[in-house]
Amino acid sequence: MVKVKRDGQKLEIKSSEIVVGDVILVEAGDVIGADGRILESYSLKVNESSLTGESTNVDKSEDAIEEEAALADRINMVYSGTLVAQGR
Repeated sequence: MVKVKRDGQKLEIKSSEIVVGDVILVEAGDVIGADGRILESYSLKVNESSLTGESTNVDKSEDAIEEEAALADRINMVYSGTLVAQGR
């Protein structure tokens, strides 16, 4: 189950029901239900060890990335199946 904001309402839906335009709401302890770009964040740290093998949590931000970046360096993106370690 994933918390989303859709048409101005907060809903809890199955991750398979996420559509383009949904805003996914995450907080510490949540597993991210779909890949997405960060619009807002508050002290957000994500455990991406399942993707990158790194054992440390990654600081995330809504800041734009100016150049081509490797997966592990895309601080403004979150990925399905990773774990929110801190923040929202």
